[in-house]
Amino acid sequence: MDTIFLFIPVLSPRLKYTAEYLFTDLLGLQINWIKDPIAFASIQQEKIALCQSQREPLSTTTPVFLYVDSWISQPENRILEKTELEDTWTDLPFPILENKELSKKNSSPSAFLLNFDIFSAAFFLLSRYEEYRPKSERDQYGRYMATNSYLYQKGWLEKPVINIWVEELRTKLKKEFPNLHIREPKFRILPTIDIDRGFAFLHKPVYKIIGGFLKYPKEFILRSKVLIGLRKDPFHCIEEIIQLHQSIGLESKIFVLCGNYNRLDTGNAYKTKAYKKLFKEIETFNYSKKSNKKEGNPFTEIGIHLSISSNFYPLLRSKELALLQKILSSKIQSNRQHFIILDFPTSYKNLVDLDIKNDYSLGYPDLPGFRAGICTPFPFYDLSTEKKHALTIYPFCTMDVTHARYLGESLEEAFIHIRNLMQEVKAVNGLFIPLFHNESLSGIKPWKGWKEAYEKLLKENANLD
Repeated sequence: MDTIFLFIPVLSPRLKYTAEYLFTDLLGLQINWIKDPIAFASIQQEKIALCQSQREPLSTTTPVFLYVDSWISQPENRILEKTELEDTWTDLPFPILENKELSKKNSSPSAFLLNFDIFSAAFFLLSRYEEYRPKSERDQYGRYMATNSYLYQKGWLEKPVINIWVEELRTKLKKEFPNLHIREPKFRILPTIDIDRGFAFLHKPVYKIIGGFLKYPKEFILRSKVLIGLRKDPFHCIEEIIQLHQSIGLESKIFVLCGNYNRLDTGNAYKTKAYKKLFKEIETFNYSKKSNKKEGNPFTEIGIHLSISSNFYPLLRSKELALLQKILSSKIQSNRQHFIILDFPTSYKNLVDLDIKNDYSLGYPDLPGFRAGICTPFPFYDLSTEKKHALTIYPFCTMDVTHARYLGESLEEAFIHIRNLMQEVKAVNGLFIPLFHNESLSGIKPWKGWKEAYEKLLKENANLD
C-alpha cells in the first residue's frame, strides 16, 4: 500500500476518521500524518496540505492542497442545529454533478484539488449527524424520516454522493501523482434476505389457521393444499433463494427474526421444532452445496434480525442472539434491525455491546436511496463519544416493501426504479445491496412476478469475472 503524507497542525478524531476512510479504505492509500510544517516541507514524496482557508493556502511547502472547514478540524461537543450548520455552509458546496461535469464546471481554485471540503461533507453524512438532533421528526415507530434528510431535500437521496466525490478525488490524485498506486474499486452485488415469517400457513396455532381461512377466502384452495401436504408452504423457499444466489456466483446474507412478542414482531414461532429445524436446514443446505468459504465459493451468511421489542429490552437482544447461535452452533456476526428501526447512536451501541461486527440496517423504509450518501461499507463513528467503533455498516439502497407498499409501485415500475439505483452504484463501482424478503420471492399474491424479476435482475447484472 502506497503512502501519502497529509499535513494538518491539529488533528481531530472526526478528521482522522473521515480522511482514513476516504484515503485508506476507499483509495487504498496509507496516511502518514504530519503536524510540523518544517518536517512537512522537507518531505519529497507525495503530500497534501489540509488548509482551513481556500483563499490563503499555506506557503508553498507543497503544490497540492485540500480544504478543511473548522467544523470538522475543531469539533464542538454539542450537536449544531440546521440553522447553525447546513444553512451556514454557503462556502461549502456539496457538488452532485457527474464526474466529467464536476471537473469542467467546478474546477478547484489555485492548487486545491477540490473546490469544497470533502471531509466535512462526507463526515456529516457518514456519522448521520442530522439524526442525532433530538427534535428531528420521526414516524409512528420512532424512525427518522427520509423526507427530513439533507440529501432528500437537496434532491440527492438516490445518488451515492460520497462515492461520486471520491471518484473525482481519485481522478485528481492520479493526475497530480502519477506514480501513486491508487486502488480501483469493482462493482459487486450482495443480495440480502429477511425472514420475518418462515411459513405462510404451516406451524401456526389453530385459531390463526381458522382466522386465515376467514380473512383470506381467495386463498382457500392454496391454504388447504399446503395444510394437507399437497403443496409446499410458499414462504418455505429459502433453499431455492440460496441456490439461485450461488448459481449466479453471488454471496448473500439471510437475516432471521427470532422474536415473537407482539403484532409487529409476530412471525417466526422460533421456539417450535419446525422453526428450529428450518434455521438449521438453511445452514446445512448452505454448506452442502459446495459453497464452503474455504473453497472460495459463494457463501450465504446467516445473521440475526433483532426484533422491534429488543430495542427497548436489553435482555431480549441477548436472548434472541443466544437462541440463534445455539440452534446454528456458530457465532453470529451480522444483524439487521426488524422494521428498520434504527436510532443513533443507541442502536449501534447495542450491537457493539453484543459483539456484532456487521450491520445491514442503514437504509430508509419509506423511500429508496442512500441514507448516508454512500454505497460502500464504512465503520460506525459515535458522535456522542467522538469514537470510531469496530462495527462495519453495510448500507442498503432498495427494499421490496418500499416499492410495493410505501410507494405503491407496480412490478414493472419497481424494477425500473431498482435498476436505476443499481446503475448509480455501477457508475461508481460500488456495492449494490438490495433488501428482499422470502415472502416477496414466494411467487404468491401480492408478490406474483417478483421472483422472476428478481432473478432476471441478478443474472443480468452479476459480475462473474
